[in-house]
Amino acid sequence: MAATYTVGDGKTYSTIQAAVDAIPGNLSGQGIQTVEVYAKAPDNDYNEAVDAYTGFTNQSNSDKIIINAMVAHDGIARASGGTGIRIYYNVSNGWVVRNGIWNIIDGFEIGPNQPSGGVSAYGINARADGIVRNCIVLSIGSTGNNLHSLAVSVSDGLIYNCIIYKVKSGVNFGYTVGAVQVWGAGKAYNVTAYKMERPNGAGVCSGFISRANTTTIKNCYAGETRTSDFLWTVEGTHDYNVSEDTSANGANSLTGKAPSDQFVNIGSGTEDLHLKEGADCIDAAVDLSGTFTTDVDGDTRVAPWDVGADEYSVAGGIDRHVALDGYFIDGGNVTACTSGLLEV
Repeated sequence: MAATYTVGDGKTYSTIQAAVDAIPGNLSGQGIQTVEVYAKAPDNDYNEAVDAYTGFTNQSNSDKIIINAMVAHDGIARASGGTGIRIYYNVSNGWVVRNGIWNIIDGFEIGPNQPSGGVSAYGINARADGIVRNCIVLSIGSTGNNLHSLAVSVSDGLIYNCIIYKVKSGVNFGYTVGAVQVWGAGKAYNVTAYKMERPNGAGVCSGFISRANTTTIKNCYAGETRTSDFLWTVEGTHDYNVSEDTSANGANSLTGKAPSDQFVNIGSGTEDLHLKEGADCIDAAVDLSGTFTTDVDGDTRVAPWDVGADEYSVAGGIDRHVALDGYFIDGGNVTACTSGLLEV
């Protein structure tokens, strides 16, 4: 039977993992198991690793686990003055969150994860068909002898509406540093990746890395990386992307677009990776409303879509299409005005 497990101050569980552990291991016929994560004093921090993969069997699209942040972030990391719930852990097994088959992780800030060395550092390890959405992932990596430093690894699953930055390796080894690594039939849609760092030398340092000819990467932005913004180790379906370098080479993609021309604030330690007025990413994406219809802030996307996690709005939160293209808003519904406009 479908069930809800509440986590936070005054709730049933004090840790996310305790709630996950209470879910039946055999999910067949259990319906949706929802873990709702609420505020936790003093600062909405959950310092733990969360494993929603190990020990679960018979997941399906109707029998799965959804882990939801019940305090909405505003698309800005806490260190930059944002709000929301953060999960972080410097773990010896590498990942902060491991997301299993069909399971969903939604709306969290993930990181830092900076182990002292000797292990790979991940933000979210999304296993087969796992979904990662509406998350901010940052400060993943180590200054020690770590192996791979990856914000999100997706194997046959889906990541969308996520902001990722400050992924780094502090040593000069030949391992991978990246925002999103996509395997199998994995998909990355409307993800913003900025600032992948490592010393010069051997090894990949990229925003998006395709590892199979069955991957799909659309509507994504990457900039300020050492190797390449998009690395097609094996070519898949990759279009409508935007890069600072020349690597976003798919159909309808844009290249040579610097992060400073796209985002509200970068490089100051108080990053705001919402799109700013005049950004090249505005109106440069393909409509994916068959999969999702909102952005990282929960704002409705209006065609033509924008590249990256954010759908640009003018000051005050009014969608630009209302101001420029003649749309009518009624109770949260956005409708194009085709006739009967009243001049005042």
